[in-house]
Amino acid sequence: MTSPHSPIPPAPVPANTPTAAPSPAPRRIDWAGLIWLYLFFWYFSGVVQTLLIPTAGMTGFRNVLFLSLVWLAPVLLFPHRTRQISTVIGILLWAASLVSLGYWAIYGQEFSRGVIFTIFETNTEEAGEYFSQYVNLYLMAGILVYTRIAALLWRRLRPVHLPRPWAALTVALLVLVNFAYPYVRYFDVGPDLSFATKKLQLRLEPAAPWQLLLGFIQYRQQLDNLEHLLAGNAALPPLEKLTDANGNAPRTLVLVIGESTTSQRMSLYGYPRPTTPRLDALKTAGQLDVFNDVITSRPYTIEILQQALTFANQQEPERAFS
Repeated sequence: MTSPHSPIPPAPVPANTPTAAPSPAPRRIDWAGLIWLYLFFWYFSGVVQTLLIPTAGMTGFRNVLFLSLVWLAPVLLFPHRTRQISTVIGILLWAASLVSLGYWAIYGQEFSRGVIFTIFETNTEEAGEYFSQYVNLYLMAGILVYTRIAALLWRRLRPVHLPRPWAALTVALLVLVNFAYPYVRYFDVGPDLSFATKKLQLRLEPAAPWQLLLGFIQYRQQLDNLEHLLAGNAALPPLEKLTDANGNAPRTLVLVIGESTTSQRMSLYGYPRPTTPRLDALKTAGQLDVFNDVITSRPYTIEILQQALTFANQQEPERAFS
């Protein structure tokens, strides 16, 4: 018996009845994980630009700070693949950055567009001679230390989860700030956007792997321009009423270009071994003019030949194609 005033006990709940799950607490942004991701991607271009500050200034360093943010885009969109994505991007950046790091270690200078053109113009024999002369144990030890630090940074990486709309918005902002800014900044300069494109290329050049990619694209453009120039010259009609003051006398005109020659190994320029005896004889006979202080106006073959064999010069390089 129960009293009419006794409380009614709750009905028992069957064991297999589902219950509502508590709502998950909102996930906080892992700022430390985000910083480690950024530091990993920045490392491959930032180290070289930091070393170049005394000679090249802060421009490249500042550009790399922004450009390194772009590599956060894929890991923010696919956080469950953070390690895999970071590994692929890291290997690409590491391989591209070794070129500029090695160049700084050897010359103490920034890896420029002209050097990239030289790389594409060289052959395996010249490359082998270069490596045998400049690659040593100190350089290899530096590369190992550089690689080891990158591996330690990689071990710190972890997924950073953002709400899907925020992740998409962040990625869009990263891309726009780094790639669309020059077009917005210089929109009023010209409708063809060529000036803005040049500014974008200058902005990308300090960072790996853009420097190699842009260098190859510009190298191909140079070759295309030369082929177009040669095709245009071949289509020109022969000159009419052209007479030769020397008549039909047999003669030979020879233009010798020592593209890979160094005056440091020529006895004509003071090297102790007799490596150029015939040129030495011509000089002694007064039949050869020797220039002892010639400096090339460009660092690689294609451009210097354009300026040596045409009316182009350092201030007006486009005259090679006119």
